[in-house]
Amino acid sequence: MSEPIVPESRIFRIGRECYVVYLGKERDDFRPFLRIGNARDIPDEVHEVLSTTVVTDDHVGNPLIEILLAPKFQGRYLGDTGVVATIRRFFKSFDLPTDDVTDYRKVKDGERRHMVWFYSSGNIHLRYDERVIFDLDKREKEDRHFVRLYEEAKSEFLRNPLRYIRQDFSGQGVVLSHGNGFWYEAGELLSFAAHPGFVAKLMGDGVDPDFITASAYNLTSDQMDSRDAAVFIGFVKRMRQRKKQLRVISSHPELLRKLKLLFPERGEIPATLDVTDVSGKRKATFRDSIVSRKDDKWLLHRAGLPEMAFGSEMENGLSIDFVKRRISFNTETVQAVFAPPAGFPIDFIGHNPPETQMMDKYVAYTLTNVKDHLSNSEVQAVTVLERYLKMLRDDINAKKTSVSPLLKQIGGNARDALRHCSPNQGGPSWFFFSNVTAILGFLKKRIGAEHGLYKSADHISSSLDILMAKLPSPDPVLPFWGDLYLGDVPCLLWRASKRGFVPADIVSARDTNQNIIDITNLDESPWKEDRERLLRLIISLGQGGQGPLTDEQLAILSQPEKNTEKAEEKDQKKTESTEQRKLRTQEISAGSVSPGESRTDKNSAAGKSGSRRRIWPWILLLLLLFFGGALFWDLSGNAPWGSVLSSKSDRAVAADTENQSGNTGVESNGSVNSDTSAAVNSESGSSKT
Repeated sequence: MSEPIVPESRIFRIGRECYVVYLGKERDDFRPFLRIGNARDIPDEVHEVLSTTVVTDDHVGNPLIEILLAPKFQGRYLGDTGVVATIRRFFKSFDLPTDDVTDYRKVKDGERRHMVWFYSSGNIHLRYDERVIFDLDKREKEDRHFVRLYEEAKSEFLRNPLRYIRQDFSGQGVVLSHGNGFWYEAGELLSFAAHPGFVAKLMGDGVDPDFITASAYNLTSDQMDSRDAAVFIGFVKRMRQRKKQLRVISSHPELLRKLKLLFPERGEIPATLDVTDVSGKRKATFRDSIVSRKDDKWLLHRAGLPEMAFGSEMENGLSIDFVKRRISFNTETVQAVFAPPAGFPIDFIGHNPPETQMMDKYVAYTLTNVKDHLSNSEVQAVTVLERYLKMLRDDINAKKTSVSPLLKQIGGNARDALRHCSPNQGGPSWFFFSNVTAILGFLKKRIGAEHGLYKSADHISSSLDILMAKLPSPDPVLPFWGDLYLGDVPCLLWRASKRGFVPADIVSARDTNQNIIDITNLDESPWKEDRERLLRLIISLGQGGQGPLTDEQLAILSQPEKNTEKAEEKDQKKTESTEQRKLRTQEISAGSVSPGESRTDKNSAAGKSGSRRRIWPWILLLLLLFFGGALFWDLSGNAPWGSVLSSKSDRAVAADTENQSGNTGVESNGSVNSDTSAAVNSESGSSKT
C-alpha cells in the first residue's frame, strides 16, 4: 500500500480566497469535503460533495458570491457565535434560509477525527488526526489574500521617497489613474471609479489608497459577481482592518445596506459602511462639496468652481472622462480640453492664473527642480526658452508692438534648440515644455492675433508642439502636481511637489514601483492545477467502492508537493534578490569615507574597539541562560513568585466536522482554551464526512 496521505495535500486552493479540504479516509465516505471561502466559478461537481462551509470573522472570499452560491450548496454553514449571527442576518436580507447556518456551540460531539478550532482573534485551525492541516492566518499571508497583499504593497509604498503626503491634497481636484477616477478635498479622496488593480496603480502613481474615505458607487444585484464588486469588497475589508468607516454614496443603496450587515459596529470598531442615499433629488456632502446623481451622471458642485460631471459629458461645466483621461471645460464663451498624463493630481482653481507669478512659479521654480535631471540638449533648450519667455513677457508689459532684434535672435535660438533637443525618456522636461506651451497660449490670447508679437510667440509654440508630440508621457514616479485654472483663459500648469529631489530618489521610487507590481501580480496557475486535481479526485471517488483509498487516489493527493517545491523555489529567489540588494547597499556604505578621513583611519579605529566587542557575545549568552532558567522555573509552577505566563490570551473553541451522533457539551482542562465537538452533517444513516 502507498504511503499515508500527507496532511497538507488534503488542501485544494481553487481560487484566490477559496479552499476545499478533503476529510475522507475511505472510498465510501459520504460528502467528505469542506469549504473555506469562495470563488465565482466553483464547479457543480464540487458543490455536490461538500458537507460543510466554514464562515470566518473576516469573511474569507466574497460574501456577495456566497449569496449566489447558497442555493447550490446543500450542506451546513459552521461558524463562531458572532459571525453566525451576522451571516444569518445577511442571509435573511436576501430571503435565504438560515436553518443550516450553525453555531458551533449547538453541534453534537463526534469522533473528533477532524475539528475546526475558532479563535477569538478571528483565526481558525482545521485539525485532522490531531494535526493542524489548515491555519487561516498563515494561509492568508502565504497565499496573499487581498488584505494581506494590500499590507505588503503598502509597506513597500511607504519606502517611496517621492510619494505624495496627505497635506499635498489640501486643495480640491482630481486624480485620473488608468481608468480610475478620484476627487480629493481637504486631504481625503472620494472614489468615482475604482476598477481591479486600482490599489497598485494608485501606489505606483505615488498616491496612498488609504486616503480614500468615500465612494460614489452603485452596486446592483446584476453586478454581485463582477470584478468591480470584488474589488469593492476587498477595500471594505481593508477599512474594517483599519477600524475606519467608508462612506458610500449611492442612488441604489438597497444592496449596500444589506452588505453593511456584515460589518456592524463592534466595540471600538465603527460600522464599516455608512450608506447615503442620493436617489431622486437627494444629495450628499463630501467635505465642502455636494454630490448628486442625475440622468445616470455623478454630479459634484463646489462653491467657486463650475458644475462637474464625473464619467459623462455635460454641456455647461466640467466633464471628467476617466477612460480617455480627459477634462473638458465648456461655457458659453470658453471651450477647452485637457488630456493630462495618468496619475498626477490636478488642483482645480476657479480663476485665471496670476500673471505676476506665472514665470516665477511655473518656469523658474520648475527649471530649478528639473535641471539636474536633464540631458545636455534639454538644458540648452530650457535655458533659451526661459530667456525668450521672460523677454516676451517684458515686451508685452512694456506695450511694444514689434519684435525687437534681440527677441528675434533669441527666438531663433530657441527654435533651433528645440529641433536638436533629445529628451530623456519619461523625464521631467515634459513638465517644463508643457508649462512654456501653456503660458505662450495664455499670452497669445491676451494680446490677440493682430499684435506684432503674436507671430513670434506662435512660431515658438509650433516648435514646442512638434517636440511635445514626440515626447512620451512623464514617468508617474515624478513628484509633480497640476494646477488647472478655470477662468476666461483656461490653463493647466505644473509644479514640483518635492523640492530638491535627486536622481537617486527617482531610482528608489522606480524600484519601489516595480516591487509593488511584483507583489500584486498573482500567479493563478496553481489554483487551476488544484482545481483539476480536485475534480480528478471527485471523479475517482464517485466510481464507488469500499475500503481504503486506491493508489490512484493517493497519487492524486500527493501531487501538491510539486507546487510546494515551486513556491519554495520562488520564495528562495525572492530572498536571494532581497539579500543581493542589501549586499549592494552594504558595499556602498562600506565604500564611503567622510571628508578628511582615510580608510586607514577607519580600520585603525575598528581595530581598537574590536577587543571590546568580543566581550559582548559572552555577556549576552549569560543573560540568555539566566532568563531561560527563570522562564522554565515559572512555567513549571515551582517558582517562588508563582506562575505569570501560564494563561493564554486567545480563546479557542473547536467544532467537530464528523457526522456521528452524540451528546453536546464543553470540555475544559482548566486553561483558558475550551472546545466543543460537533457533527456538521445532518444526513441520517451516513457514517463519515
